[in-house]
Amino acid sequence: MINIFMGSGVFSRELFDLLCDGGFEIRAVVTRPEQRAGRGLHSRPTAVKTAAEKRDIEVLELRDLKGEENLASLRSWQPDLILVADYGIILPREVLEIPDKGCINAHPSLLPQYRGAAPIQRALMDGAKKTGVTLILLDTGMDTGPIISQAELEIGVEEDLASLGERLARLAAEMIMETLPRFFRGEIEPRPQEGRATFASAIEKSDLVIDWSRDAYEIRNRIRALSPSPGAFSCFRGKRIKILGGGADSESFEVKPGGIAKVEKGSLGVACGSGLFFIQELQPEGKKAMSVAEFIRGYRPGLGEMFEEPQP
Repeated sequence: MINIFMGSGVFSRELFDLLCDGGFEIRAVVTRPEQRAGRGLHSRPTAVKTAAEKRDIEVLELRDLKGEENLASLRSWQPDLILVADYGIILPREVLEIPDKGCINAHPSLLPQYRGAAPIQRALMDGAKKTGVTLILLDTGMDTGPIISQAELEIGVEEDLASLGERLARLAAEMIMETLPRFFRGEIEPRPQEGRATFASAIEKSDLVIDWSRDAYEIRNRIRALSPSPGAFSCFRGKRIKILGGGADSESFEVKPGGIAKVEKGSLGVACGSGLFFIQELQPEGKKAMSVAEFIRGYRPGLGEMFEEPQP
């Protein structure tokens, strides 16, 4: 059976590795082209391309899925199945019709909840208690196809994007290995999605800026949804600083939002619109990630000093 894997992001890279390690044969990988990233705007391959090249699996980079040349490249493999995860482009009908057994998407949410580009991040931002993985038979809509299989996962209170994404990838790999053979034997009939659809829009630059006027628990959820990468950030002493982890408390202080209200050994409390956010891990601009204890020793922050939004 000839399987093509299409993906670009970290979730798809983790799923790709788990499937390969589990014996699921992937003949070729399709991913997005290299993009410029980082302060030096260097070209970086997608996480999936890097993983595929380590396994000597052929990689095709496509900016879009239109045009006869791109379609001819996909058809040349004569795939039985195209498996999609976090690819970033809606597949047109011409692509959906290429594989004999269809195009199947592993989407990290309980569809129809969190359709779209950032389901893991948006679920964490919303403080959702559960999420999951849905395998769907793709159609021309955005995550609207019929459901082949769905499994639920509880979200831990302390989980961030990295840890939750890893668990969801592991669940998706298990579902693919167990469910797809049954689906191909005709033992599973895809069912329509039911219930109210919600949408998970792509993460924008504005999503990364911490708004200290918001509730401490809302800020905590935003930080964990973006940690470790790309990372939510604020400015301290005129320089950007990523906040990678911490906890929230309803305790209130007469301190302006963004102001430091508590400085203790291993504890740095920042006032929010309501409550305090206690920073646990952070990364100053140009430096490695560090614990809050290391930050306090090195920077000696004072009461009332401000974490602020960057100036335009």
